[in-house]
Amino acid sequence: MASGASGSAGPVGGGILRIHTDGGLIGEAHTRRGLIVADLVKRRIREDLPGLDPLWRELPWHHLWEIDRIEQFPIYALGLMDTAL
Repeated sequence: MASGASGSAGPVGGGILRIHTDGGLIGEAHTRRGLIVADLVKRRIREDLPGLDPLWRELPWHHLWEIDRIEQFPIYALGLMDTAL
């Protein structure tokens, strides 16, 4: 398969999704799709989650699920969020 062909996964670069809380807790999840996740965090996630209680992980996850209806996140992006929380 040629690089960049339709349906190909595109460039793969590792990354870590870190969620920091006001109380100093840090959750993290590792991914091989760092470039895609970094783009999602920059464009959508970073602005939508501050102020939510990270210890009630269902609420932030539900917010992402609602954004997903418009943005159509890859399923692994939702899994990373869940793991980090």
